[in-house]
Amino acid sequence: MRTRSGLFFFFSCALSALLAGCSSTPSTAAGFSAGHPYSVALPRLGGGTAQLLGHPGHVVLASLWAVWCPACREELPALAAYARHAPRDVLVYAIDQGEDPQTIAPIVRGLGLTVLLDRDQRYGAAYVRLGLPTTVVLDRHGLLRAVIAGASTEADFAAAVRRAEAAR
Repeated sequence: MRTRSGLFFFFSCALSALLAGCSSTPSTAAGFSAGHPYSVALPRLGGGTAQLLGHPGHVVLASLWAVWCPACREELPALAAYARHAPRDVLVYAIDQGEDPQTIAPIVRGLGLTVLLDRDQRYGAAYVRLGLPTTVVLDRHGLLRAVIAGASTEADFAAAVRRAEAAR
């Protein structure tokens, strides 16, 4: 009996730790401050490269996500819907954290998203404080204006972009 309760406790703790890295409630990440963002060129799913910086006059919204994260997979359709309806001067990226193209492709097929492959999880190391998904928003001048932890809705994305557009 003692062994069963010990195993139950162990697996409960392990499951809690795993799920803590995947949040379904959006919140502004602690320790965030506006300023110059981390940016490095990443390969795009399907060819080419892209990065957060280098788009003067455009607001950039990027969601950091992973296939193994249920909240991330729930968020992807909302990100795709926002990307379809976003103003022309807003660029939307889905930045996968650490997975190979063969794993990612079936999940994003048909969504119409620009997917970047961050195999070394460099963006995750720079921005993720509370788990995935995490959304990063840059204003028209390339300044970091928001880091939002947890799954977001289409309305959340639109509000974050409006705040970035209003920032001077």
